[in-house]
Amino acid sequence: MARVRQAMPATWSVLCSGAPVGPRPVCSGSRFIARNAVALGPAASTKLECECRRVITASLLWSPGTALLKMLTNVAFAVHVVAGTLGLLAGTVAVLVRKGDHVHRVAGAVFVLAMLAMALTADYLAVVRPGQIVNLFIGTFTIYLVVTAWLAVRRSPGTLGLADKAALVVILCLLAPFAALSFELATGIKPPFKSTVPIEGPVLIALYSFTLLIALAAIGDARMVLAGGVTGARRIARHLWRMCLGLAMAAGSAFTNGLPRLLPRSVHIPLILQFLPQFVVLATLIYWLIRVRFTGWHSSWAARRSTARTPGIAKGQEQPAGSA
Repeated sequence: MARVRQAMPATWSVLCSGAPVGPRPVCSGSRFIARNAVALGPAASTKLECECRRVITASLLWSPGTALLKMLTNVAFAVHVVAGTLGLLAGTVAVLVRKGDHVHRVAGAVFVLAMLAMALTADYLAVVRPGQIVNLFIGTFTIYLVVTAWLAVRRSPGTLGLADKAALVVILCLLAPFAALSFELATGIKPPFKSTVPIEGPVLIALYSFTLLIALAAIGDARMVLAGGVTGARRIARHLWRMCLGLAMAAGSAFTNGLPRLLPRSVHIPLILQFLPQFVVLATLIYWLIRVRFTGWHSSWAARRSTARTPGIAKGQEQPAGSA
């Protein structure tokens, strides 16, 4: 083996140094073995090839930086899946139970925490995994949605805080690139970057829809900041549509994007069924927005809550049916 090391000192020193190995040393080692197979003999050639593969594998996969990154990525992916599943369950419970009671509040808190964990890990995975950078914007928008929805009912009506103003800055920063890109595509201007996926058809519709949602959120934040807060039915509607949209995005990530990847290729789910959970959430959102903004539900709900908080109310008093 010493004779082999002397015959290829450069390649051997690189391989045994433990430094990250690129295509050049690997190819040099392979070419050396191929050229000198007869001189080295079958045993030495095989031993050298095995040693090269061992060192290359250790250098590429088990160097401290790469191993740590791989471990963090696996942990982030696991947290992303678990948090997304928990968020879907908690969000479904929050939608179904009576609004404002203890179960609704607990389910909503679990939903917010789970969605934050899911979105933060999605942002991390979007950065470390190639071709996923678009998920960085989606994850950030999801964080914005659940945080502002939580703040809408956490703060007293008609009040405003620093976090609300910071949220406006965040959504404007998200809106700027998407608005510019949508304008360029709508007017036929060539985008200043190359997309790996053609921006046409469903992709173009999704881009316009995402830009519209961001614009609506930005307008709502600007109106609230200028007014100094939000009250009444508008406050509940703000909480409602942002929470439900976050739930719809989680459903899309799970059923439209994640589930088809986990199933065998022989199993085919119709496209309409993949989007069905999102449609159900969006239909629920529309139902509750109409009920909150255009009926007397909010007034009666607020009156019941005020009555329930008044001292002397009998413990366990039943609320009227249909108050969910």
